[in-house]
Amino acid sequence: MSKIGDSLYAIYAIQRFSTKKSLTKIFDTPTIQQLPAKAYLQKIEEMPDALVVDLRTPLEYKLSHHPRAININFLYNFKGKIAKLDNTKPIFITCLTAHRSPYAALLLKKLGFKEIYDLKGGFVTIRSLI
Repeated sequence: MSKIGDSLYAIYAIQRFSTKKSLTKIFDTPTIQQLPAKAYLQKIEEMPDALVVDLRTPLEYKLSHHPRAININFLYNFKGKIAKLDNTKPIFITCLTAHRSPYAALLLKKLGFKEIYDLKGGFVTIRSLI
């Protein structure tokens, strides 16, 4: 499958198989926490050594992003790029509307990250706060 085909399939699978129940189950673990906007931003400030990763596309990232965030597109070689990061550090993740980030959180957990914070509702909830 082409790179575009892989991305389109990933989007389709996320939208098709995401349910409120399946997403709630992801966050039913001490490793992965989903935080509302203000708590998410406050926690980032309290943890200056933590990683902050924006999972959106490069264009979405370019339009607006958290000042500390690095861009690792969830839909393109995410696993390869994220595996290069230090999994001993806490990591904060966000996508646009919190549809991609729960699946990224699961992959991060599989890669050995022990402290994962996901932005509840996605970047749209903090856009006006940063």
